[in-house]
Amino acid sequence: MNKRKTGLILLAVLMIGILLAGFTGCGSQKAPDELSQLRNELAQLQKQLLEEKQEQETKKQKEAEEARMAQVAASVAEEKLIAFEAKLAEKEKEDRLAQLEKDMAKLEAQIAAQSNQPSWPPLPVCPYPGSVTISANFRAEVYKGDNFNEYVGLLPDPYPINFDWEYGGPFGLTNYFSVRWEGTPWLESGTYRFRVRADDGFRLYVGNQLLLDKWSPGTTRTFEVTRSLSGYHNVRLEYRELTGLSKVSLSWEKIQ
Repeated sequence: MNKRKTGLILLAVLMIGILLAGFTGCGSQKAPDELSQLRNELAQLQKQLLEEKQEQETKKQKEAEEARMAQVAASVAEEKLIAFEAKLAEKEKEDRLAQLEKDMAKLEAQIAAQSNQPSWPPLPVCPYPGSVTISANFRAEVYKGDNFNEYVGLLPDPYPINFDWEYGGPFGLTNYFSVRWEGTPWLESGTYRFRVRADDGFRLYVGNQLLLDKWSPGTTRTFEVTRSLSGYHNVRLEYRELTGLSKVSLSWEKIQ
């Protein structure tokens, strides 16, 4: 629109210039006031043309400045983004380092707890002729946490494995503790039925083979499994207590 307006002004200036040239060059007898009027109109148009050019030049300068400022703003935003990403990466690195330090401290505490455990002699073994219904000669390790997290001590009377702590537990523990019984009884050649009753979860190993895996939480439950065995066999019972009642028992008998 501005270009069209400028063109019209130029055309008007040209036409007035032609008229003035005609008046002066041809010895026109036009009245002086008409000639003066044309000159004034020409001067006005020239002034408008100059103002229009100045306006266009100012607009161009403004647009150029706005483009420059936009480029500067984009550059600043990019620098800020780069700085933010670098700061975020540094924060993530610090968080990972802090987590590693926590994990190392936890591992060192576990190692220290393990090193404080008493040194036990090899597990005793004893022959049990015939049917054995309640386990004997077992060692029982007690831990805080339901997954053997922190060693507490040995049960003074680990057998028979028939414990009902109700809402309590060994060493004054109540909820979230675990116990591991282990022994090596003699089993006369035959087929044996192992029976475990527990609240909450347990795992039963015989000869380092997992026979029953009921580690999930639950109310008092009884499970049985049969195996043909002969001679000395390592028997390990792992027990976990979460909340509520805590009880566990293990027995086996020869059925064939």
